Amino acid sequence: MPTNVDSISTISEAIFNKKLWELAGVYRGINFKDNVQKIDFTVGFVALEYFEEKEEMDGAKDSSKVYWSSCNDAVAEKIKNNLNGYISRLEEETTFKEFKNVMEVVRTAISGDGKGKPLVDVEAVKQIYDIIDSMKPLHGTGFDLFGAVYEMFASSKEKKDFGEYFTRRHYTHIFSKLLLEDEDTYDSESEFSIIDEAVA
Repeated sequence: MPTNVDSISTISEAIFNKKLWELAGVYRGINFKDNVQKIDFTVGFVALEYFEEKEEMDGAKDSSKVYWSSCNDAVAEKIKNNLNGYISRLEEETTFKEFKNVMEVVRTAISGDGKGKPLVDVEAVKQIYDIIDSMKPLHGTGFDLFGAVYEMFASSKEKKDFGEYFTRRHYTHIFSKLLLEDEDTYDSESEFSIIDEAVA
């Protein structure tokens, strides 16, 4: 059952991670070719919601255009079709081109590549849309959203291949507090480093 998020405050890291677990439950029924595809799919889906928030915050939202919120529908097939239209619009705009590759992963997964049926059926698309829609607001969080996706879905081997080993955030939070406990004020000139001996 999806967790509701207070729409006035930003999503916490704990709730975001709970939402990723909900997605992982849906993903069990999807035959992703590898974890990289799963990560790209998730980042692409999250980015679609994130972009609408960014437009709202920048005061650039144009009510005549298709956005994440206008993709919602009670009929799963309509959500899929609306998302395709939203992705097409974003791919034409310069402000979102850096996400073009992951948006294509989403489009191909939900609509197929023209050679076979889609990887993600319409009911799963609706479930994924609903989970990600319940994550908002995403802007202003104090953690790396896309890093959390990577941490959740990358295998140990992939993390090793990328040279990315994440110390769990609850540890880094404690280490940071201990390191900075004697600091009275913020000094932008001060530099601190912490070595995690376990990954050295």
